[in-house]
Amino acid sequence: MSNRPSVWACAASFGALWGAVEVTVGSFLHALHLPGTGPFLSAVAAAFLVAQRVMLPRPGLSVATALVAALLKGLSPAGALIGPMLAIFMEGVLAELLFMLLGANALSAFFCGVLAVLWSLLQKLAFQVVLYGGDIIKLYLELLGRGAAFLGLDPEKGLPLVLLFFLGLACAAGLVATRGVALGRAALALPSGPADAANSQPGGAP
Repeated sequence: MSNRPSVWACAASFGALWGAVEVTVGSFLHALHLPGTGPFLSAVAAAFLVAQRVMLPRPGLSVATALVAALLKGLSPAGALIGPMLAIFMEGVLAELLFMLLGANALSAFFCGVLAVLWSLLQKLAFQVVLYGGDIIKLYLELLGRGAAFLGLDPEKGLPLVLLFFLGLACAAGLVATRGVALGRAALALPSGPADAANSQPGGAP
């Protein structure tokens, strides 16, 4: 019989940590209305999932962990919860798909961060379309055109510039997520118990 903990046991411990960060730090940053809070949290979550997968290469673990974290996010006292809960869960789903296709490495980590941020932005836009209708898209396009004109640019360049900015933001998140690989490997190198700690010392017990 294997001594390895089950997928759900691992998901519960890692998901509780992720959920606690979302409920505390995430809620605090959102309450301050700081720009870039969503992409920042998505990048950190992606790095966390990558580190977890490097440490524990178990199929389905990312989805299970995200589900636990999303449920804990539901306990948050801050504002609307359906959107953040869905975003957390989808981050786990996207990460799981990438790990299945590419494995847990720097490439999958980069795309994990990129997709996490892009999904967060697209989900927010989709929710606004559902709430306010398709006219919200026209309003945003008009605002982009006016903003470009205010800066002395061609109004038609407003949308491409904003898309380029968001793409750069997603790539930055991808670079942050790649740090999860090093973090996971560093965690694996740590002694796992008193016996390992003794063996790691010169003259330790055989």
